[in-house]
Amino acid sequence: MKIDPDTKVDKTVTINQLLKEVYRFVEELEQQVKGNLHHLKQGMEEGEETVIAQGQYSRLND
Repeated sequence: MKIDPDTKVDKTVTINQLLKEVYRFVEELEQQVKGNLHHLKQGMEEGEETVIAQGQYSRLND
């Protein structure tokens, strides 16, 4: 956010605007983290299924 230095702005207004931007940024990060965790969990589950299938296959061949 850019504020023209020649503009007289109440400090409270400036702080509120900056806080809104910080909250918006944090919300975006939360969404990214949730998406990344979802993909990670899916990958882990798929990996676990592969490991289980490999274990079952090796037991059948023992």
